[in-house]
Amino acid sequence: MKKLVSFTLVIFLFTCFSCGLIADTIRGDNPIRLGMTDDAVIQAWGRPARISRSVGSWGVREQWRYGMYGIATGASNFQYLYFQNGILTSWQN
Repeated sequence: MKKLVSFTLVIFLFTCFSCGLIADTIRGDNPIRLGMTDDAVIQAWGRPARISRSVGSWGVREQWRYGMYGIATGASNFQYLYFQNGILTSWQN
């Protein structure tokens, strides 16, 4: 029984790391602010799970998505960061 509980705990923790649930807590230690460069954000939070990019006469706009769909809860826990020409201009969670 003790081995089953230990195994279940290991699987749970692996799932939390995979889904970004624990990473969200760590991100609180590495705050971001408007005006940061994309490189500075990568240093603070790491690479995003997804990047969407649009290019036009205004330059390059990007939407970075952090977090993942929660397998256990069925809910999403995403944070979106928005960049224009490599500078953080806004975010949404």
